[in-house]
Amino acid sequence: MVQGFATYIEKSGSTQEYLLENCTVVFDAQNFFYVQYTKSGLPRLTGGEYHKYAYYLRNVLQSFKLNNVKCYFVFKGGHSSGTDIEHRIAKFSDQVRDTVEMKNKSCDPILARNVACQVLDKLGMRYAVSEYESKRDVVDLAMALQCPIISSDVEFCFYPVDYISYKTIVFEENKLKCKIYRLKYFLEQHKIDENDFAVFGTMLDQYIFPYTFFNHRLPELKRINFKYNISTVLSWLKSNGEVFRENVLKSIDGKEADKFVRNEKLLKERLFYEGRKTFLVTYALSEKVDFNGDSLWFAKGVCLGRIAVCYVNLVKNHVLFGSWEVEDINSEDSLVLSLKIIRYAYDLLTNYEGSSFTFIRRVGTGVKKEEVTKDLSIDKPEIVVVDVFKNGWTGFSMLFDLFLKSESLDLVELEEVPSDARILMASLVYFSRRSPKGLHLTYSVLLCYLLLNLSSFNDTPKNMEKYFEASEDELRKCLDRETLHPLIQFQRCLEHMNYLNTLCATKASQTVRRDIVPGASHVDATKSSEPQGTLGSAVRIVTNILKTQKLIFSIMSNNRQPQKCPIFGTIEDIKENVLPTYHDLMKCYEWNRLQRPLQWIICMLHLNELPLRHLFDYLDGKTSGPSTYNGPIGKLLDKCETRAVVEFESIPVYTPVWFQIKTHSSCKDGSRHLWKLIESSRFLSSELKAVIDPVIQRNAYFAHPENLLLAMLTDEEKHIRELAARRILKARSSPSTGKLPRTFEVPELNFDAKSYIDLINWQETNFDPLF
Repeated sequence: MVQGFATYIEKSGSTQEYLLENCTVVFDAQNFFYVQYTKSGLPRLTGGEYHKYAYYLRNVLQSFKLNNVKCYFVFKGGHSSGTDIEHRIAKFSDQVRDTVEMKNKSCDPILARNVACQVLDKLGMRYAVSEYESKRDVVDLAMALQCPIISSDVEFCFYPVDYISYKTIVFEENKLKCKIYRLKYFLEQHKIDENDFAVFGTMLDQYIFPYTFFNHRLPELKRINFKYNISTVLSWLKSNGEVFRENVLKSIDGKEADKFVRNEKLLKERLFYEGRKTFLVTYALSEKVDFNGDSLWFAKGVCLGRIAVCYVNLVKNHVLFGSWEVEDINSEDSLVLSLKIIRYAYDLLTNYEGSSFTFIRRVGTGVKKEEVTKDLSIDKPEIVVVDVFKNGWTGFSMLFDLFLKSESLDLVELEEVPSDARILMASLVYFSRRSPKGLHLTYSVLLCYLLLNLSSFNDTPKNMEKYFEASEDELRKCLDRETLHPLIQFQRCLEHMNYLNTLCATKASQTVRRDIVPGASHVDATKSSEPQGTLGSAVRIVTNILKTQKLIFSIMSNNRQPQKCPIFGTIEDIKENVLPTYHDLMKCYEWNRLQRPLQWIICMLHLNELPLRHLFDYLDGKTSGPSTYNGPIGKLLDKCETRAVVEFESIPVYTPVWFQIKTHSSCKDGSRHLWKLIESSRFLSSELKAVIDPVIQRNAYFAHPENLLLAMLTDEEKHIRELAARRILKARSSPSTGKLPRTFEVPELNFDAKSYIDLINWQETNFDPLF
């Protein structure tokens, strides 16, 4: 728009002081979030610091919640015209050149927008996505709410809505202070009307005419320094706007005059705009969209977040842009690995019409166009009819299952994975089968998944923090593009697997991982208007793999006995083979740093839940969605409030044990809780015990001799405490039964034990006591 206009309205007193509190605002989300990663100061050379970025965004947005400011966000979609696409192609070429030279400071990391959406979900802030350009939708929503727009785009100054530049917002003394621009006030201040303002905007819009274009043509501007064009033009319009407009048209030829009149008309439409009540406005206000089989189903799907923004260009313009991350320039574009996922989504959205699309990809240091044909397509599912999603997104999760089956992925085994890790695991399987380094990266990802979730979402344990920090300069010095390339490939696979999952009515619901310990996982499931599958956990993984290697190197370098590690080998071996598993890391840490084994303490609440979950799955089948069931019991729950209450026999297992764990939460009581769970479930039939006993066996960490002895030493009975002491003394007097590094093995359980002290066969179980 008009160069320098934002500075002018601020310095000329065209804005007013404003306090943001107890009000509503609409954010131009594309503009707002575009600068946030840069403002966070986080490195981006090897990808995004997504967990820290999420923490930064929460702090920024919490200031609005603190002042009771209700926020709505509208994101931009795809490109609506061929001109926009050509501009995007040129921009992509610049991005490739910048990444080759490692100058990608203005480009957000791959998953930054997804993280922003998840933060909004977590804070309960509503957002919607436009099919194409979002400015008109932002104005429509602001007019419906009769509230200001927050953006850094001065184009909103030409709409009859209040506008707040984000740059003017200051948070101090728990108050949000800013400066607000009002069109009516600006026109009164400069004594012009909307028609005059349209002339001003058309003349000085550098996207219509070069900024000094009229300085060489209009006598009124020839002697004026172009820096003062804004104030000079406004002054001339104030004195006689109609005459000045006539002089402008006389100074240019017919073709340029037509362009002037055409753009002036468009600007007047904005200045006199009255707003529309669109489905996007309805969705933002009520979180509801009606699907009635009309032709707007695609735009509505984009609005809800069901259809990813990259699919707009894919379906409407038949164009897909490749990756712009810092990758190995001697390898193929990192998005190539994800083309089968993308092709399947394209086929679903185009009714399997079989058309091809153009893939604009990086080749070496340049850009090349390639056609992606139906050769990558999987067989058309029977459920796919014309505009399969025209009536909304219900009952299509089997479409995602069909894709996973095409990858020979066992869906039953996938259901055993924690819900927030299923898309992650599916992505790992897909990636590992296509990348020569897939297996090594898979180890790295799984290791990071456990290590990074040992902490809260926004921080790393203080004693581990130094291993997970690296400055941009440090990364530049040690950056190995060849090593980094498969990581970017995996991020792209994860991104598009997640998009496909969301498109297919969300097979895996969003969860936010909070506490992970070896052998147990707690998840906090939350509903979302835009389910993101495993993204909440995975974004923390993909950015930290290289940093996790630093942890291993540091352990090896600081080894008190710097000979070759029996698990990892030398540091050079680690660099060659990437990373081993989490269990291997624990063994290495025990061997190198402590020279003794560690005692494993896991969560008993999780163990208590697992048998019940498996039992319910066995009796009633798997759930078919977040709130729907397949089995006869679950299906009755929809109308349970209308049914009569009948007598029933309770199962004295889960709830009594849950209360016992809650009231005796110390690790010294873990073995007693385990035995109580086993003992209280013995009344079940042999058929049902065959379902739950293997689950208990797999998670019986508190049956390990170390944990049993801990419980026995704190028992109320004196003879049991003495027995524990004798067993420890006997073990200490015997030669060591194991050698480091050892694996923490769960012993075989005695399900017929009459007491927790008899859960294992002590004569056949060898151990090195910690006491």
